[in-house]
Amino acid sequence: MAFTHGLFDMKKITRPGNHWRRLHLLLGLFSSLLFVSAEKPPVEWVIFKDIFIRPETIGVEDRVEIKLIVENASSKDLPLTGKLVIDGKEITSSASLIPSGGEGDILFYITFHKPKAYELTVIVSPEGSDEYQRLWQRLWSGAVVVKGKQIKGVELSIDGSLSIYPPFPTPNENVEIGVTIENIGSEPAQDVPVYFYQNDHAFDRVTIDINAMDSEFVSVPWSAPAGEYHIRAVIDPQGTIGENKDNDSVTRWVIVR
Repeated sequence: MAFTHGLFDMKKITRPGNHWRRLHLLLGLFSSLLFVSAEKPPVEWVIFKDIFIRPETIGVEDRVEIKLIVENASSKDLPLTGKLVIDGKEITSSASLIPSGGEGDILFYITFHKPKAYELTVIVSPEGSDEYQRLWQRLWSGAVVVKGKQIKGVELSIDGSLSIYPPFPTPNENVEIGVTIENIGSEPAQDVPVYFYQNDHAFDRVTIDINAMDSEFVSVPWSAPAGEYHIRAVIDPQGTIGENKDNDSVTRWVIVR
């Protein structure tokens, strides 16, 4: 039996409806979210202080150390993940524990295989749930120049792959086949023969001069009837000039149809 007093129905007061229970659950969930968020230190509490790159002069195949000094401005120890991005591509990662109110380092080791300028970026995020890992921020960006190691004398090699243009030739179409030759030695190379082969039969050759620490692109014309062909370029096949025999040729299959 329900008891009424004035305008109030006592049954309804003592037994709250579903909407009151839903409101109670939502308030509890909201309080939990606030508590969890407060437990996670935001990534903006990571402050970049300095960076050290060793060696100062970087050569090809050198082991390079990249150390970033960071400060944790939060009130809790911060497990931090850092990622090293080189020329827009993620290369490696490193994990560190940065003490509350103190400094720590993020350390990377990397080896560069080609002499050129590289764009470097370090991004960081606190470790935690998937949602928390999305809090990536850029900590530092810069560039390094990697120098080729100069070898005494003449040192010739092929840089890259064999180029074919057009890449999908039709029967008897005029095609340009090219390759880049580099000299990473300390002396210029003169009268360097470069041979081009079709299925192991030489069909053309060029002779070039290359200064020390320089490169030259060479190309020859070619055409063939429909079929599959094994095309190869070789530097000085007779071995009359000093070069790197581990990288003195390049091959490519070409389909003509």
